Amino acid sequence: MFLLDCIMIGKIFTVVFIVLAPCAFAQTFVQDSLLSILKTNPQEDIAFAAYQKLGELSTSVNPHQATVYFLKALSLPLRSEYSKEFTQCYQSLGDLYHTFGLYDSSVLMHRNAFFLAQKFQYKKEMGLALQGIGLGFLRLQNADSARFYFNQALPLFIELKEPILEGQTYILLGNVSLNENDYPQSLSLFIKAANFLEHSDPVGLARAYVNIANIENILDEQEKALEYSQRALKLALKNNSQAIVAYAHGLRGRVFRKLKKQNEALTEYQQAISLYRQMADVRNESEIAHSIGNIYFDRGGYKEASTYYYLSLRLSKRINNSRMIAHSYSALGNTFYSLKNYARSLAYIDSSLVFSRLSKSPYLEMDAYELMSGVYESQKKYEQALYFLQKFSTIKDSITQAENKTATQELEAKYANSKKQNEIELLQKDQLLKNISLKQSRTLEIALG
Repeated sequence: MFLLDCIMIGKIFTVVFIVLAPCAFAQTFVQDSLLSILKTNPQEDIAFAAYQKLGELSTSVNPHQATVYFLKALSLPLRSEYSKEFTQCYQSLGDLYHTFGLYDSSVLMHRNAFFLAQKFQYKKEMGLALQGIGLGFLRLQNADSARFYFNQALPLFIELKEPILEGQTYILLGNVSLNENDYPQSLSLFIKAANFLEHSDPVGLARAYVNIANIENILDEQEKALEYSQRALKLALKNNSQAIVAYAHGLRGRVFRKLKKQNEALTEYQQAISLYRQMADVRNESEIAHSIGNIYFDRGGYKEASTYYYLSLRLSKRINNSRMIAHSYSALGNTFYSLKNYARSLAYIDSSLVFSRLSKSPYLEMDAYELMSGVYESQKKYEQALYFLQKFSTIKDSITQAENKTATQELEAKYANSKKQNEIELLQKDQLLKNISLKQSRTLEIALG
């Protein structure tokens, strides 16, 4: 029996070695070999190794099948000799659920990974699990919890002297600040990450660049946004990072739309949605589908726009994302209003209103009331139009008062020097980025020379 186990283990390591060959046939051969091993009812440690490897091999080509393999691995009894790999299976499942937009499930898997890693004192795995938990909370619009978990991960990576993981954590913290509209802090963290990653992690550097590009676009620096997104795209393509390539194309689509270059925007969006579909990234596919619908809407192509809005709606429902569902219904309401199909427009606006309340989004609720007022006015139902206009005005005043209160408090404390200081900081940060770019250019010149 022991000899048989040794043969099986040897066979697994042999076929795993083969997977290094950049060939689809080799990968298929590895998968077939592992499945053949599983048919022999091997011992639990052999079965676990086979299922884990099958999950890893399937993650990029068939992510849903990968979840099946990882779940089968985790259904086996935990043993101390492969406890680290057990932790990694939880991590992999958490990452896949995150990709599918199942953020609650993702957080749960990463929590399982953390507690198991903590039990065996696998500090690197603890940090990675904390990152996963934080990222889940960030997607669930819980910035405070996200920051808490990212800050818990950071000292672990510093202690372990893991500069790549430390740099990646600065990117995650930058996204928390971005979520809170703190653009100077967000940009500062992205630049700090770029400094950490420029010599050791090209994929991480690409991620830092694409986040910097996003900030530049928000600040209406479209030329800089295109410049940094192009740098990110080149690095991501060179290092086969599909997720960053997809995000960069989507971002460039948003930039070109702002510049009113609709053809270029549509080209970028089409590339992004194709990649997200391949990755089974439902949330991002839904967002890009909505963006493509917006391009057609801007052109007056309402039929084409509705096709993409319906696609976005179906995808949003699949992951039960109330905010995105509300956006899709709102877009469909606007589309049918433009087509003067008022009955369908009202039906979609009503649905948007329901989901905007569920997602606690006053802006979407405000938009729904405004559009309802417009529909009733177009039908010459002035009493109903006035009623919804008043509801729109009430919410708008409430939002404005809240925004003004916050803005006034900040201005009273900071106005004397904030504008000049921010200008200085942004100039300093831009110079830092130029320094990074010069270093990279020099490195490329040396490599090519």
